[in-house]
Amino acid sequence: MQWETGPVSPVQASQPQLLPLPWASPADPATFCVRVASMQRASGKVPVPSPPVLWLARLPGPWLPQGKSAPELPHAPLWWAGGGWREFSEASAALPAAYAPRRFQPPWIRGAGLLRPLEAPGEAGPDEGHAQALGSGPSTRVLRVLRMLICEWAGALWARPQVGGAWCQCPHSIAGLSIARLEAFEVCGGNEYIVLLHDTGAKESTRGTPSLVLTFSLTRNEWCPTAGATRAFAGRHGGEAPVRWRPVPGHRPSNPAPPMHAWLIEATPDYLVLLSPVARDGAQRDGKDVHSALHFIGVSGEVISHHMAVSAKQLTIQRYDEHLLLFKDSERDADGDADCLDDDWNPSHQRVAGWLLSVKDVAVPPLPVFLPSAEEGWLAGASSWSLALAWGCLEDFASSWHLRSDMAPRLYLLESGPMLRLWASRVVDEDYGTVLQRHSLDGKELLRHALTFAPLQQTLLEVDGHGLAAVETAPTWMLWSPDLRHAVRLRDREQASFWRCAGASRDGESSALKASATHARLASVGVAETISTAEVFPRSGDWDSCALPWEAAHGAEVVT
Repeated sequence: MQWETGPVSPVQASQPQLLPLPWASPADPATFCVRVASMQRASGKVPVPSPPVLWLARLPGPWLPQGKSAPELPHAPLWWAGGGWREFSEASAALPAAYAPRRFQPPWIRGAGLLRPLEAPGEAGPDEGHAQALGSGPSTRVLRVLRMLICEWAGALWARPQVGGAWCQCPHSIAGLSIARLEAFEVCGGNEYIVLLHDTGAKESTRGTPSLVLTFSLTRNEWCPTAGATRAFAGRHGGEAPVRWRPVPGHRPSNPAPPMHAWLIEATPDYLVLLSPVARDGAQRDGKDVHSALHFIGVSGEVISHHMAVSAKQLTIQRYDEHLLLFKDSERDADGDADCLDDDWNPSHQRVAGWLLSVKDVAVPPLPVFLPSAEEGWLAGASSWSLALAWGCLEDFASSWHLRSDMAPRLYLLESGPMLRLWASRVVDEDYGTVLQRHSLDGKELLRHALTFAPLQQTLLEVDGHGLAAVETAPTWMLWSPDLRHAVRLRDREQASFWRCAGASRDGESSALKASATHARLASVGVAETISTAEVFPRSGDWDSCALPWEAAHGAEVVT
């Protein structure tokens, strides 16, 4: 590998180093982080700025495209901590075990955050009226989940309140119904229950197939849809110009709406996070839905859904302490416009790499993340890529001189191909939930500032012996950081697998997801890659103050 060389200005040569470390080059990222933490403890309350830490991990099996095997590694694993790439002390073709992603079981798989039903002896089933006869033989098995009774009878699912109310049959026909693997989530103080029917054929240790999600309301004593259609933009996608007409394939959703099939991504006593495949209009139709929806269900009755124009099988979810990063596979748009299939045909569709969601307020729509353009030096057709978020100080990317030691998190983009290069974004929390307003000859325009990337200096490497033909195979590397708690990926047979680097991650629990509203914020807001502070200004008020007008939201059905 060869370094990219370039002239150094006298100003850069006269500036002191970001962190003059008094020790030799560390052997691995963990050692580097430990030494920085020791310096921070020694300095007391004086903050010690340190560069972000990133490393290259080989793609596990679920990340590889279907039918492709793991390619030969073009070079030894590397890691980066500001100033340049470094090799691990164990120089070999394999990554040290502490920095290799491995599968693990989240705590909620063993029951954390979800309720398991218990036997309710003496309770009469739907075929026995209101009371079980004294001395009668075996009856319908009735289970209880706090204030709800539930049972299986005549091949259907039945539920009713524990006190008062008659048995209510689920209006949906569920193939292979078995309540042995049923779990529930209580919302609205026990007035509603989210019922999850897991795959009965999956083992406890490998459970991860889509679950059937139903909602039963005790106050109305009826089954209700869990979430509606996620696409709610009238005539525009994300505020952009209207796209060409594309009819939605398949049949229209029936009434009542079919139950939702979704993967359980995260579960706590306060909320659930689900990922479901949906059609282009946001309604779930069959197993061939080409888009995805992320659902947040809170204990207070919040149901927040966000639509993403990518298949769930080509989506990676990364969990950080204060963010959720969802990004597409690098080969998703490799074939150009023909690969869009049933997507939106938007001009920016090929440039969108993923979406960033803040856990501080999941009601605010996720912020799009854009790939660099060809004019900026991005090799779109010859490189694979990966995203990661990391805390650290980038003095050259500071927006002002006073923020040169800012340690706020940024997104980092790995460009892997004939050249290896890192790109960095601005601080991710900067203008995240801000709605900008711009006046033009066409009138008022509402915008959000998307996350874009700029190349990092001294990160460009040429991979010897691997030209453009070498990167036409499956991607090789994925970017990882100590701030990454775990990653979620769908395996074969549509099983969700969870991955983490147990020996190289930060301690402590992740921040809980919170919502400022019971529904997703909605506004006809566009997305701009570049903005000028001279022509835009933050709009006063929150998202509700710039929502869609009543006429646009309640007009004829629109498919974008």
